[in-house]
Amino acid sequence: MAKFFPDEFVDEVKQRNEISSVIASYFPLKRAGRNFKALCPFHNEKTPSFHVNVEKQIFHCFGCGKGGNVYTFVREMDRLSFPEAVEQLAQRAGVPLPERTGPVRHTAQTEDKAILYRANEWACEIFQEALASDTGEKARRYLKERGISAESIKKFRIGYAPDAWDTLTRRLSGKEKHLPALKRAGLILERQQEGAGPLTPGSYYDRFRNRVVFPILDVQDRVVGFGARSLDGSEPKYLNSPETPVFNKRRQLYALPFARNAARQTKRLVLAEGYTDVIMAHQHGFGDFVATLGTALTPEHIVTARRYADEIIVLYDGDEAGRNAANRSVELFVEGEMPARFAPLPSGEDPCSLLVNRGTAALEQILATALGPVEFLLAPSAQLEGEDTEKKAGRIDSIIALLARVPNPVRRELWVGELAELARIGEASIRERLAALTRATRPRPVAGNDQTADERKLKALDAHTLEVALKAPHLRDRILASGLLDGLHDPQVAQLCREMAQSEPVDISQWITRIDHPALVDLVVRLSEQTIDEADYEKALDGCIRQMQSERATRETAALNEQLAQADAAGDETRQLELLREIHRVNDFKSRSLHG
Repeated sequence: MAKFFPDEFVDEVKQRNEISSVIASYFPLKRAGRNFKALCPFHNEKTPSFHVNVEKQIFHCFGCGKGGNVYTFVREMDRLSFPEAVEQLAQRAGVPLPERTGPVRHTAQTEDKAILYRANEWACEIFQEALASDTGEKARRYLKERGISAESIKKFRIGYAPDAWDTLTRRLSGKEKHLPALKRAGLILERQQEGAGPLTPGSYYDRFRNRVVFPILDVQDRVVGFGARSLDGSEPKYLNSPETPVFNKRRQLYALPFARNAARQTKRLVLAEGYTDVIMAHQHGFGDFVATLGTALTPEHIVTARRYADEIIVLYDGDEAGRNAANRSVELFVEGEMPARFAPLPSGEDPCSLLVNRGTAALEQILATALGPVEFLLAPSAQLEGEDTEKKAGRIDSIIALLARVPNPVRRELWVGELAELARIGEASIRERLAALTRATRPRPVAGNDQTADERKLKALDAHTLEVALKAPHLRDRILASGLLDGLHDPQVAQLCREMAQSEPVDISQWITRIDHPALVDLVVRLSEQTIDEADYEKALDGCIRQMQSERATRETAALNEQLAQADAAGDETRQLELLREIHRVNDFKSRSLHG
């Protein structure tokens, strides 16, 4: 790994950022003895298999195998380079940054996200100022008409983009060097001009104009983008920031930094459609409301939501478009194993207008009577009463097809019973159709995907050798002297074992910091969580050496057999006899190696 900071500084930052505290700032952790557990943020799961080991200062998911220390976690969650992770955690702990020791050419890459955060924060402050100024009167009137309070405006950092082409660029007079950062963040657009000339404020215009601006914050309370509503009827009605390295509409949820705390209490998130709906809900005490960012629900949104809530309630408009959108989301919830319920809003109402016109009791009633997936899918037909036979069969068949994709067999059985009761059909008929659909949709194995037995043996040899090197420092010299490392499958594992043998003992969390290969980090963490009796380390090493010698003999025998075939083709009997004697010697050595 290229060094950008001194090792002592990297270790100090790691020590100043206790891993459970850092992870808990992203999503809730549950106490499990002296350690913690949670639903894994790196894959879909129902039962928590993500564990945080406080003593070792590492995390490990027993489901997907992902693991590492606090640097690994931050890099994976925020998609950072190693230097960026060090900087972020140093800032969190209040540790001043030293001069970097790495190449300067890497600076632009590692600071890109930090520049985007600064650009968005700067623009957010300007939009807030504009809302409070004389030019923001129209925007303030709109917010007041929607019932949004001054406290909510401050809390959600709502602003106003004035009806001008150069609100942002004008503020950069004399600071043109910052123009590329604003362009990268999607805050300004470049004018189409003939000929190439210097970049000046006049070369750009603002993306957001005459719009109420809703900043979008990540769970670290950083401004990552904006949603902006038109005030003059221009299209699109809502305009979002473009995708950037810090802004991803497919996985980010509006108001999540505020809603995650409430979700710890309610165990749910309520999914609304718009920014003002969410703000008004929070204003009325419904602190677990979130919204997608002008996009349909995605699997990534569900992965994000699972970190904070046990279920989602989907609020949808009572019209056909709202119901169709809710219908499409059912499949995502089923495949993502995210419990969900569905609640229709009265015709012509959204959560914001409902709260203003009818009060909190009306919304509480709607949420309390939300339907589960099966009942929701049947609801339009009032339990199928009055539908003709073909429509009835088609609707039920589509639900059974959805049940065939439910990963959890217990939930699938419960839904079979619910469907039978609501549709007034025998469970046996549903199970028969379900079995047929399950067979039809079962994925077939792809040829060539399975590892060969030899490949598995080689990878096992690497893992066993690394485990001995990791947990038995007194045997590292013997590992070096045996030649075992030259026979390993993965040169990265071999190099790590050599470094361990030639270094002073350090803890597992420090070793992880030195590894720049995610798969190897996962392996080291998994091995560190396994236990072998200390008396068995030497026996394990003996087994590794014997396996290495056997594999080497097998490769040598194959090469000799190839030479024997060539000698036979050439009619060289003398060479054939020499090779046969050598093959016998190698096989005899291999036999003795295998049997100790």
